[in-house]
This record gives sequence, C-alpha cells and structure tokens, in this order.
Amino acid sequence: MRQRHLGKMFLLTMVTLGLYQLYWLVKTRAEIMEHKGVPEIPSMWVPLTPAIVLGGLVLFSWLFRVIHGGDNTTLNATLFVLAFFAIIALGVLILRWIWSYGQAIEYLTGGETNHSYVFWMWMLLVIISTNMGWSLIMQHELNIIAKNEMETEAEARQAAKAALLADEKPTPNKKARKKKS
Repeated sequence: MRQRHLGKMFLLTMVTLGLYQLYWLVKTRAEIMEHKGVPEIPSMWVPLTPAIVLGGLVLFSWLFRVIHGGDNTTLNATLFVLAFFAIIALGVLILRWIWSYGQAIEYLTGGETNHSYVFWMWMLLVIISTNMGWSLIMQHELNIIAKNEMETEAEARQAAKAALLADEKPTPNKKARKKKS
C-alpha cells in the first residue's frame, strides 16, 4: 500500500478536472487487491461500460441526425429507452463497485472502517457535489494502513536482525571449546 499526500491529491484532482480520481481509483484498487484474502473489487471497466455505451448512443444519435438531416421518432424513442437503461445500469454498477471497495477497506482495517460508512460517505458526498472529499477520506484510511504495514515490516526486520545477532554471539560453551583447541 502506498502513502499519498492529501494536498497533492486535491491539487491533481482540481488541475485534471477530476480525471485524477479515476486514476486514483484504478491504482488503489490494484494496491488493495495485492493483499491476500481481500474481497474482490471488480475492474473499473465494469462501471464504465454503461457510460461508454451511453456515449456511443449519443454519438450515434448525433451522427444519424447529421447524415439524414432530420428527426426520426422511432429512432429517438429507441435511443431514449436504451439510454435510460444504460443510465440505470451505470448507477447500479457504480454503487456495487463502491460497496465492494468499502468491503475491501473494511477487511484491510480489520473492521475499524465499516463498508457501510465508505458507501454512505460516498453517497453523501456525491449528493452535495464534493465527491473529491470521498477519495481524500479513503486515502487517509489507506495511509493509516500503509503506515501500519511499514511499522510491521520494520518490526519484523528488527526481530530478524536481533535473531541473527543472537545466533552469532558465542555461548559460554563455545568459548570454552575454542580455548581448548
């Protein structure tokens, strides 16, 4: 798990008009999935697929109007229905993705951060249009996990080093044998 500076994340999100958040989600998902036993978080392509389909429908509709120079009521109705279902699918898949992400965060924090908290915090921040705050809050949780991992690794290295030093020190019996030789 990698620690990230929250101020830098905020600036990158602002400068890239929110695209950094997508990058951050992809990267943190990959980091989370490296841990054994973590609940599966679907690929980012899962919630993005309906958005791509929706974009394709809009492009198709626009091209049809440009090429045929008019309005086709049947096509418009069909595109409306398809777009409606694409939007519904997009919402459902995004919510499912966030729920899975929350379950993984809960697993990594040992239950300290509840997956429901992750999910409802995301919902609240989307509603008040500050979704950037969610990624900052989640990164803060990931920073705590990364810090704990680094401390655990440092303790393990020190324990291993102490064990090696303890094995190298001659015991009194070894000293006595060396003197007799």
